[in-house]
Amino acid sequence: MSESKYNNGINELMIAASRGDLARVEALLGDGADANARDAFGQTALMYAASAGHSAVVEELIDAGADTEARNRNNKSVSELAEEKGHSELAALVRNACLFLAARDGHLAKLDELLASGVDPNSTLRDGWSALMVATLNNHGPVVAALLRSGARPDVQNAAGWTALMIAERKGHAEVARLLK
Repeated sequence: MSESKYNNGINELMIAASRGDLARVEALLGDGADANARDAFGQTALMYAASAGHSAVVEELIDAGADTEARNRNNKSVSELAEEKGHSELAALVRNACLFLAARDGHLAKLDELLASGVDPNSTLRDGWSALMVATLNNHGPVVAALLRSGARPDVQNAAGWTALMIAERKGHAEVARLLK
């Protein structure tokens, strides 16, 4: 897809994200817009959406693979930009998303860093999924163990009524199931 660029490298996706135009963001992403494109200041569409407090757009961009840990030219992260603009819940959502991505990808060092910074190990994202469930689904035993040590609750159910243990057993992840019991 060829993206229209305006002054300073700002593109259509960034404009739609800054305005909170979810339908336009979805359409642009569907047409292949780069969720991680940067303008001349190092800003991404996710940074624009988070700074403006548009939660639904932030979730859509994260689902599309937007880098939750990107930093702009002033070395500000997405969550820091949201926090500075008074969007504390949105900043927490981005930090929680980082936890989920670390759990999904098995990045133990990043997970430990996030937990040490105060990210809630029992936070949930869409449909009630916890980081523990995500780590379980992806069979990341060391991540599951770290989450449990940090107070993650194995009895929490997602919207479908599944617990992490049920997921482990269903997927045949015996070692992870043992950790959860």
